[in-house]
Amino acid sequence: MQKELKFILSKKGLDKNNDMSGDVTLKVPKTLLTPGKALQLKIVGKKEGTADWLMVYKHVPGDRFMVKLLPLLTKGANGDTLRQVKLFGEFTKAYGQIVAYVNGVSNPFRFDLQQGYNEFEISVPYKTKLPYYIINSEIQGKRMGADTVTLTPLIPLEVHMIHHSHTDVGYSHLQETVAEIHNENIRQAIDLIDKTKDYPFESQFRWNIESTWAVENFLDSSNEKQIQKFREALNTGRMNIAGYYTNNLSGIMRGEEFIRLTDYARKLEREFGITINSAMITDIPGYTMSLVKAMQMAGIKYFSVGPNNSDRIGTVLEKWGDKPFYWKAPGSNEKVMTIVSGDSYAWFHSIGGAREPRLLNKKLIDYINIVNENKYPYKYLALRYNIFSDNAPLDPLISDFVRDWNNKYIYPKLVLSTPQMVMQKIEKDYASKIPVVEGDMTPYWEDGAASSAAELALNKSVAERVNQTEKLWSLLKPISFPSLEFYKVWSGVLLFDEHTWGAWSSISDPDIPFSVKQWDFKRNYVLDADKKKKELNNVILQQVSTPSKNWTIVNTNSWSNPSLVLLKNLTDKDRIMDEKGRVIRAQQTKAGKLVYVPDVPALGSTTLKIAPESTPTIIGLAAPTYSFHDNIMENKFVRVLIDSKTGAISSFILKASNTDIVKKGQYQFNQYLYVPGRDPATAVTSKVKEIRLDEMGVYETDVTVVCEAEGTSGLTIRYRLNNITGALTIENHLEKTKVRTKEAVHFAFPFNITNGKWKADNGFLAYDPLNDTIPGNNKDFTYCGKWADLSNKDWGVTYFSPDAPIIEFGEMNSEVIPAGKGQKVWKSKQTPSQLLFSYALNNYWHTNYKKPTKKDQ
Repeated sequence: MQKELKFILSKKGLDKNNDMSGDVTLKVPKTLLTPGKALQLKIVGKKEGTADWLMVYKHVPGDRFMVKLLPLLTKGANGDTLRQVKLFGEFTKAYGQIVAYVNGVSNPFRFDLQQGYNEFEISVPYKTKLPYYIINSEIQGKRMGADTVTLTPLIPLEVHMIHHSHTDVGYSHLQETVAEIHNENIRQAIDLIDKTKDYPFESQFRWNIESTWAVENFLDSSNEKQIQKFREALNTGRMNIAGYYTNNLSGIMRGEEFIRLTDYARKLEREFGITINSAMITDIPGYTMSLVKAMQMAGIKYFSVGPNNSDRIGTVLEKWGDKPFYWKAPGSNEKVMTIVSGDSYAWFHSIGGAREPRLLNKKLIDYINIVNENKYPYKYLALRYNIFSDNAPLDPLISDFVRDWNNKYIYPKLVLSTPQMVMQKIEKDYASKIPVVEGDMTPYWEDGAASSAAELALNKSVAERVNQTEKLWSLLKPISFPSLEFYKVWSGVLLFDEHTWGAWSSISDPDIPFSVKQWDFKRNYVLDADKKKKELNNVILQQVSTPSKNWTIVNTNSWSNPSLVLLKNLTDKDRIMDEKGRVIRAQQTKAGKLVYVPDVPALGSTTLKIAPESTPTIIGLAAPTYSFHDNIMENKFVRVLIDSKTGAISSFILKASNTDIVKKGQYQFNQYLYVPGRDPATAVTSKVKEIRLDEMGVYETDVTVVCEAEGTSGLTIRYRLNNITGALTIENHLEKTKVRTKEAVHFAFPFNITNGKWKADNGFLAYDPLNDTIPGNNKDFTYCGKWADLSNKDWGVTYFSPDAPIIEFGEMNSEVIPAGKGQKVWKSKQTPSQLLFSYALNNYWHTNYKKPTKKDQ
């Protein structure tokens, strides 16, 4: 006699997280049962520090079968086209048989049943005068009732499955492990390409390498024999390389980075004699139009986009999912054909691909139903095929699955494909119907980069300065230009701007080794790039330096440039003269002598040297008027009033027109705003502790404001007023405290320019961030590469931000989650405004980006 309760699990499946699903049978001793009374069960989990969990679904046993019309066609024995219908349900006995009658015909379908879930396909004529079919079923002679299926027309369709593994440089695994995963995928793909070479064309294995970073790792770790096999696979056309180095956040990239993003692709083209004319971006929602311009310049004609399916994506999928378009950048007639995957790149993430054929069938059928319901207007559909999760293995069984599918069904045909294969087909048949759009799809994930604001600023500085160093080498030592060393610097810059900031656990478990190691690895990209950049700069300067006390001022811009130059290690008595022997007026500062050089030629130089004491002539501008009193910085151009309470600028008067460029209202110019949570309505500002004059002279007036500021151990603002031009430089230095709750820092800039219009740096294009956009763009915040300009037809003001690229217009970004919503709601409209905020930093993300750790200072 049974004495104990028995819990028997019948395993049915294993998902991508190794979580098991199945049926449970409980065997209960009669001694525990009371007739007519419910049995109460209690399940207690042991406290063992594991991630094990149990979820129980209510299930009422019984023999129940239903029918569902499938979007599948087969060919009958007599050549007729047949529509497939799924018959599915539960059966409680050990075995049995189900009989299905279609419209009462005497030749029914018969299937053997097994205990548990069963499903079968039956066929009905597709071309018929009857709009519906009645299907009766019976089990063991017992009628189960009738179901009606109504025939619906099917659109012409050929499904192109773009098989790839999304490349996160980290996140799911440590970065070194990620590299090896993709190395192994390429090795397996080489074998599968050869193995399936005699398969039907549609089912021949094709592999899409999403990033050239993965190819670089593979080649660096391969021997000559392996590289030769890779070359042979490339020559088949079935090993496809997408053009981008990594999946980057285009809204934080410098202009030169857009070109560098395809550097390695061009190297591969030369080395292997191939053409790379497609690019893929995965996971990221939103892309700048500079990215489009750079694709045109790099010969990229086809752009496959696979955004995330729901996480902070705004309306990208809603506006563009499965809606091919030509994307045109301003100033060119060239365009890039773009397809945004309709349900993201992750439609197959929950399954193991052809390892689970029933689940793969279901996912395909579900998507085919979706495109039919949406009346997809093209015959050819691009469908990203990325199984399990990010950094996943390839599917070694997919070619067999596609071959078998196409042998069974005549509709829809499946094709293992590449982005250019499917887009070329669409283009060939429908080019005139594909819409052309021009503008910016303002991205959504760039705000996360501000979770590590210091490193972000450093990376932008490295990108700017290495560009200057390259020009120095080109001008001074072109024959010995160190191409490989510069490539390494740019590689580090690109890898820092790659969208994977850290581990999936970076927010939920920031202190565990898995999270800490990934951030350290990520941070080292920019630290190493900065170190290499400085070394390259030092080498070229040492090669052209002389023992004499001369200074060569080099202009790496392609236009002539007047400059203020700081010369160090000089005495008060030292005087500076130009190449013609004329003494230049200097301002002595604590850091050295400040001199004004009125004209440094484009891509050229000028030399300064110490003048003999007898040299009489002083050249340069006449001594300007300047002063600092009552917290007012003033020269002949402007009058700037610093607020004694906040340290911000309450007034900025242009004397020529007596115009105040600061709009009076809720905010002041450069006002610190700390949001202790998600709601910007709770923002608090800074409190002044000290305002002091540090430097004042013929060229520059420097004032330092020391403030108390919530969220920091101190805010120091340095205002530097140029007395030659009237330009004001603002340096905000934050000593950020470690805060693990949600927070953000903004700086307000309320402009006051009548009829002013915005232009901003898009990377290497100028654009109107409020209007030069396409549907699906982010309206909560945007970006500027270096600058944003607000001007009317007569005058304007340029806001220059080398460190902090994220900006907002009209209001600060809100991360409030409304009641009943799982996440923030994105704005649907952008109201024109002259109020600009610098979105300096935040920690609003729930994964990937930076959260302070125990070891952070």
